[in-house]
Amino acid sequence: DSTFLYTTPRHTCLGLWLALEDATLANGCLWVRPQSHKEVLRRAFVRNPEYFREDGSLNSEASQMIFTDEEGAQKNPCEWEGKLPEKSWPPPHEGLFEAGFIPIECKAGDLVKMGRTKYNIHLFKDKHNIWKHLNVMNITDMPN
Repeated sequence: DSTFLYTTPRHTCLGLWLALEDATLANGCLWVRPQSHKEVLRRAFVRNPEYFREDGSLNSEASQMIFTDEEGAQKNPCEWEGKLPEKSWPPPHEGLFEAGFIPIECKAGDLVKMGRTKYNIHLFKDKHNIWKHLNVMNITDMPN
């Protein structure tokens, strides 16, 4: 989840995925690409400074959130970057399998470390890292 909840200098955010109902291939389960967490972060989903103005006002003409490319990141490392690989939907999901993704089917109540109906819990605790102010969740009272 480092694209969405970014910390620096290390990526220390742990995502947990809680299934509120059974998630299967038939109804839409979580898909993951093993070892992708070891890849260089290519982009971050951040608060748009054109929307959240420095004076505290909001520009409703601009998007609230935007993707920004990370410095030094390889541009378009895969043809499906930012979208589903071709032939991913409808089932049998050939495009996802070909791109190295695997389905994670689970029962209601299962907690998966990291879609279907879910609740994300993100934990952050590291006195040596800084919560980026452009993150989706802007924590203003973060103790040092």
